[in-house]
Amino acid sequence: MARRPALATLATAFVGTVLSTCGPTEAPLASESAGTQPVSAPAASATEPLPAASSLTQDAPAASASPAASEAPPAPPDASPCPQDMVLVQGEHCNLFEQDCLQWDDPEGQPRNRVCARFREPSTCVTRGHRMRFCIDRDEYRAQGQSLPVSNVSWEQAAELCSAQHKRLCRDDEWEFACEGEQGLPYPYGYERSPSLCNVDRLLRDGKFHASDDLREPPHATCVSPFGVRDMVGNVDEWVLRRFRKPNDRAELRGGWWMTGRNRCRSSTTSHNERYAGKQTGFRCCKGLDPAGPETAGATGEPASQD
Repeated sequence: MARRPALATLATAFVGTVLSTCGPTEAPLASESAGTQPVSAPAASATEPLPAASSLTQDAPAASASPAASEAPPAPPDASPCPQDMVLVQGEHCNLFEQDCLQWDDPEGQPRNRVCARFREPSTCVTRGHRMRFCIDRDEYRAQGQSLPVSNVSWEQAAELCSAQHKRLCRDDEWEFACEGEQGLPYPYGYERSPSLCNVDRLLRDGKFHASDDLREPPHATCVSPFGVRDMVGNVDEWVLRRFRKPNDRAELRGGWWMTGRNRCRSSTTSHNERYAGKQTGFRCCKGLDPAGPETAGATGEPASQD
């Protein structure tokens, strides 16, 4: 593969008036999202350059003087091992859930059996599971000091930006578990689709089409997974690492965006290459907690061993 240019030159387009990143100071929360949306991703704009990597760096917690180790108070038993802007995800992840849709709600004129309004409760695990324990960004990646998630970034750029924060792109199974929890929820908030909770169904809903609109929103306090991760469906489509894949075939998008689509925890898009960037593409980062697990593997996109 040809050597990649520096990150600053890879960033060719940036859509939206404001970019933002997840930092210890949380952005204002969107109270509720509108209710209509569409189906194919709009083409990326080539008019606005993506800011340099330094401007996309997450806010770091302010440094503070620490007392001598002998004087430092012991950490409380329930203290999170994750950085301030991340949440702990741990438990038993099922590799395959059986999820039956009881009511389809596909937009007029769109493909059938894609948008499920209500799933049967509960989901049924039909394979063996495995234990997982890792940290994940609470919010979608935002540029420093901004409230909206970064968009129009490629898989390659996302991997580099996570690495710059001493994190890495989330693996596909990590992202999935952080979204659905041990119960295997179809949507991070439960079994019934609710456009009022997350930024979905704003495009291609019942014939309404506004493909040129940038409809990103700040984090939603109502769109929360069982682990406390926000906006895992809707808002921006999030890049993850497809495990056990070779270079040029490692890119995968999870969660959907503001367009009406599947927008659920187990859906994914694998048709884009690692350099594709669109108005709807964003990401969040993960961080392993296994001392034996190489953080650098995930940061560069190489398959990491399964927990």
